[in-house]
This record gives sequence, structure tokens and C-alpha cells, in this order.
Amino acid sequence: MSAAVTDAASTSSDERRWVLAAHAENRPGALTTIAAAFSSRGVNFDATVATVDRGADGEAGTGNIVVLFSATERRARQLGRTVDRLELVRDVEVRPAEDASVRATGVVRTDGPTVYEPPASAGVTWAGDGGSHRPMLIEGSLRSVERVLTDARACGATALLGVVVFI
Repeated sequence: MSAAVTDAASTSSDERRWVLAAHAENRPGALTTIAAAFSSRGVNFDATVATVDRGADGEAGTGNIVVLFSATERRARQLGRTVDRLELVRDVEVRPAEDASVRATGVVRTDGPTVYEPPASAGVTWAGDGGSHRPMLIEGSLRSVERVLTDARACGATALLGVVVFI
């Protein structure tokens, strides 16, 4: 019993954030099946996004499910292997959230007279003027976008994290 307690204690200090991207068939239950793989291992989604790839005929044959989560490296790799073995999954990639190829978008909107502009040192690009009731789209590394969104909230703006992708 003490070994389990020791293992759990070391796990929490070794955890870091990861991104799993699964290319899967667009079928009912795809996200639920992936969520069950995480749940059975005691890992929660911090964020998730699902998109559908439409062919030339407009039919949705496959899609992408991206999950942001916290785990040890061992658990993250285990989840990647588990999800990759699921029947409806065609391909899986797992990367540390701080990897430069992990990109994110966010939306900032201000109410009232507040105008928001990301700091010049933020390391993000944006579109929009940050004026009242007008959305501003932020793009950059996951960490940079999260910092800008936190800063925007501190300035009274509404800020939402959007899509997390690999490039």
C-alpha cells in the first residue's frame, strides 16, 4: 500500500501538460470512446476540440480530436498507445504542450470603453482592434496565447481559448 501512495505522490510532481491529436473516423461515439480511455486511467481533459474533414462530395468521413491534458510522460505515452489501438482511430500524435509545434488560437472581446491590445513582447499575432464589443483573434504558441488571455481577463475582457493544433 505504501508503494501506491509513493507512486501517486511522485506522479503529481512529475506531471506536465500534453496535447494528443487523434485522426479518427467521423462516427457517433468517437469522442466518447477517446474520453473513456482517458477516464479509465484517471486523466481529465483540460480542453478538447473536434473538427470534421469534408471530402469533395461534402461527406464527413474523418475528423480530428485534439485533447489538452496533464499527466506524467509515461501516462501520456500510454494514453497515446491506447487511443491509437482504438478501432475508429487512424493516427495519433502526443506532444508536450510547450512544444513549438503546438499552436493555439484565442478570442478576446471587451465590453464598454475598454480597449485591449496584447503586449508587444507577447509573442503572438492578432487580428482585430480590441475595441468595445469587437472580437480580436489571437494566434501563437499555446503558452503565449494563454498568457495573453490571462492578461486580457485581468484587464476586464472576456477571453476564450480556442483551437489547439500542431503545425
